[in-house]
This record gives sequence, structure tokens and C-alpha cells, in this order.
Amino acid sequence: MRPGSVTHSFNFEQRLVRLHFKLEDPTLLATAPWDPAIAPPGWYMLFLVDGNGVPSKAAWVRLKHSCPPGQPAQLTIALEGVQGVSAEQAEAIEHSPITLAFRDVATGVTRASYTLPMARPDEQGQVVLRLWSDLPAGVYELYVHPYRSWLGRRGRINWQPGGAYTILLRNGDVVKDNAVDYEDMIAVLTQQGLQGLCEADVNCDGAVNEEDAALVATNVGTQGDG
Repeated sequence: MRPGSVTHSFNFEQRLVRLHFKLEDPTLLATAPWDPAIAPPGWYMLFLVDGNGVPSKAAWVRLKHSCPPGQPAQLTIALEGVQGVSAEQAEAIEHSPITLAFRDVATGVTRASYTLPMARPDEQGQVVLRLWSDLPAGVYELYVHPYRSWLGRRGRINWQPGGAYTILLRNGDVVKDNAVDYEDMIAVLTQQGLQGLCEADVNCDGAVNEEDAALVATNVGTQGDG
């Protein structure tokens, strides 16, 4: 929670910034903020809320201005199979950030890792992200972590700060084991007819139907990169 302004009649400062949590056993990772537009640099009160809605005692934390100078790189994430997105699926994607890592080509050691906010995909299933990075220009192995029903993707990239890149992610991993196999097909077939927010709705149109089954069938046998 950002504190309120003390010098103005109208409070333009105070804002509630929610964190994104991800469980990586036995560690709980919290990311905030993942976009400089969400929370400007400054002091914030950090607190947790339990299952009964009771907040903890807050601690003061300072968010520093860490965006490198210059223009951000443009990363276009192409989500296979998405042509029309339901309101529920669009909201779920917008609240699920994506993680990518730049690795040394020779050693595989991670040089930099970023968790970026997603947005509603366009009609071609593409989401354009901005990445501010002080990573030097060069050839790296870029790894995009598995994202919802999309498989992890690894490939070499000739990185230039401020450049533009497109990454295609294969779809169909309903059970989230970074592979598309018959378990995913069974999950889609057993949930045929369901509507709303559903993991088996891999094309994100708001319903589990034959189109989802066809997409999974196309990619059966595909293993995601690690």
C-alpha cells in the first residue's frame, strides 16, 4: 500500500498494489511490481492478509528506480491456438505474468531472469511485452518458462537492447507437465461442454469443445523445453 499524499487536497498517491504469488516447493515467490506503471518508486507498506481477511502488521519497503536507460525491447509472445478470447480467460491471462531467462550459450548459466506482465491477446493470439534490460548485446539462449497450457520454449537469440523479437509457444499442456500427451487429451475429452474459466479450454474461447480437442491432438507427442 502506497501512503497518501500530504500536500494536496486530492489524494493521487495512495494505491493498493497486489502481489503475484507462485509456489515453488518449498518456497513461495512474491513478485511486485512487474511493471513500473503499476507502482512508482518510493516507500510502501507491505502486509499479508490471512484466510479470514485479517491483515498482518505492515513493514515499510522501498521500491527503487531500477529501469535501465534507453528504449525497452519489444517481445511478441505468440500463443498458439488463440483466436478469440473470452472475458474470463482474458482476465486470467492478464493476472498471470510470464517468466523468461537469458542463459549463457556455452555454460547454460542464467545471466538474467525477468517476470513480465501479460495482457489480453489480440485476434492472432499475440501479446506484446516491453522489457527494460541492461543485458549486454550478444547471443544468448532464451528460455520462456511453461505458461498456463503453453509449453516451455528454448532457443538462441541475437539480443540487442531495444530490439524486437517474436516467440511462438506451443499449446495443449492441460495437466501442466510441460508435455502434450494422452493425459491432456483425456482431460479435454472428459470436460467437453464446460464453459467459463477452465484449464481444458486451451484456445481460450470460453468453452471446452471439439476445437480444443483438435488442438491438443495436433501437438500430442510434443515435449516442452526445460
